[in-house]
Amino acid sequence: MAMPVEPPLILAFILLFIIIKWGHNSFKKSRLGPKLPPGPSPWPIVGNIPELYKNKPPFYWIDGIMKKLNTDVACFRLGSVHVIVVNSPQVAREFLHNHDDKLASRPFTMATELSSRGFLSMAVSPWGPHSGRDGAVVDVRTALRHYAINVVRKVVFNTRYFGEGGKDGGPGEEEKEHVKAIFTILRHLYAFCVSDYLPWLRVLDIDNHEKIVKEALGVMNKYHDPIIEERITKRRINGEKQGPQDLLDVMISLKDATGQPLLSEEEIKAQCIELFFGVDSPTTSLEWAVAQMINKPEIQQKAVDEIDRVVGKGRLVQESDIPQLNYVKACVKESLRLHPITPFNLPHVSMSNVVVGGYFIPKGSHILLGRRGLGRNPKVWQEPLEFKPERYFNDDQSSKIELMEPELRLVTFSSGKRACPGIALGTALSVIALGRILQGFAWSVPENEGKIDLTEAPNEFEMAKPLHAHASPRLPATTYPITS
Repeated sequence: MAMPVEPPLILAFILLFIIIKWGHNSFKKSRLGPKLPPGPSPWPIVGNIPELYKNKPPFYWIDGIMKKLNTDVACFRLGSVHVIVVNSPQVAREFLHNHDDKLASRPFTMATELSSRGFLSMAVSPWGPHSGRDGAVVDVRTALRHYAINVVRKVVFNTRYFGEGGKDGGPGEEEKEHVKAIFTILRHLYAFCVSDYLPWLRVLDIDNHEKIVKEALGVMNKYHDPIIEERITKRRINGEKQGPQDLLDVMISLKDATGQPLLSEEEIKAQCIELFFGVDSPTTSLEWAVAQMINKPEIQQKAVDEIDRVVGKGRLVQESDIPQLNYVKACVKESLRLHPITPFNLPHVSMSNVVVGGYFIPKGSHILLGRRGLGRNPKVWQEPLEFKPERYFNDDQSSKIELMEPELRLVTFSSGKRACPGIALGTALSVIALGRILQGFAWSVPENEGKIDLTEAPNEFEMAKPLHAHASPRLPATTYPITS
């Protein structure tokens, strides 16, 4: 008579087989050809996920491991995925310049799947077919966030407001809710999520990531979808729109070779959401820039002198001034270097095995360029923790400053085939915003405070306390735009 096999015994044999198979593969890889980059020893099946989950935010643990190993390239295994972190400009250039075609994909993650409506947008999808005259204290973070999103809202939907706006010409409750939803999604877009590496755990929604992202997307859809649907319906009834067009009109009007709409309604909705995801870079970096320049008034004055020389006081800074505002651009670039919005760039996924920097990078690996690791690498930068815009100039101060960094000594915008599609808009938005902030007001520490506190938030790269600073108008009253 056959003895019944207990289920726990079956599970034990399955687990033993997986461990032996994993060990055999690891041994085989260690003997053949180039090795993986150094990194912490992974656990069977789950890899380094327990350490990442225990040590939050994960970046500080990753940074500590790389310092302990004395390496600028490291490998962390999350589930079955090799995550390669790069803090070396030389290796970063080799990845994105020499092997760009093999690293053009993006990872499948819960947040990107939801925000792109099932990967229908471009940037996050895997590679595939598609105040009074005496001055006042100002909340700089809130002002910058609404300024940046107003610009994108105007470009995409040709409106500043979803409702009637505030009585003072500022944002109304609808705009405040919209801004809050955007920054909620941005915080979770590429945050560490266990189920992205162990998909069978997604049903548990650990840390409520999926619930939070869905609720925020619901807010964005509430404001975006009616405008998009109404515009598409009008186009079908009335044909081509006469007069000025916004970006939504352009997307609706695109046709394929047969004369059919190039983008479906769902694809247009996904693209419109993605266009708002670029606002975090100028808002976060400019808040840090203003804070640094208040604490270092000689830098603020140098930037103001350049603006007065190039633009004057009779009009505001505009896009055509950007090529001549090199010191202002250097201030923006220095803030992006020292205070990146995220620890890493958007991940690249290797579509085949490749050897980079002498290391074996398996197919399916996630490649992360360390924004903070590159920007603060003492092997690359002198006094890396100091805010010094002058570092980008030649001795004669004649350099023409660009925010893009082709040598990848720092990551301002993404590079390669999956480069940020909004580089021009991001550059213009950042430089014009900082230029007008400095041109319009003299910024100083609020009364009874010594210096601006530059402490970082514990789990993010924002300032721990939103920047509140004293702003005194420095232009004639007629130069400021009047909001009616």
